[in-house]
Amino acid sequence: MLQLGIITAEVMLQLGKITAEVMLQLGIITAEVILQLGKITAEVMLQLGIITAEVMLQLGKITAEVMLQLGKITAEVMLQLGKITAEVMLQLGKITAEVMLQLGIITE
Repeated sequence: MLQLGIITAEVMLQLGKITAEVMLQLGIITAEVILQLGKITAEVMLQLGIITAEVMLQLGKITAEVMLQLGKITAEVMLQLGKITAEVMLQLGKITAEVMLQLGIITE
């Protein structure tokens, strides 16, 4: 029925005839749409490897801090994205003063 276009993937999803995961694998639906439908959480998608932490960050579904805790992103990447300050990183023990000096973030 899906091939004939008689029924939409959304309707099938609502009827419980297909899972969001399967639809995603078949390329019928995007991860973003699934998120919007509330059929799966961004966290679960992250765990399943369906979506990257970076995409979640862009979608505003997860904070850089949470990503750091999950080990999905490095403090360095967060620094580059402007999601965290060098000072905060220093407090978290994620960066050394030496590295900050090398990066030109702080002066002696």
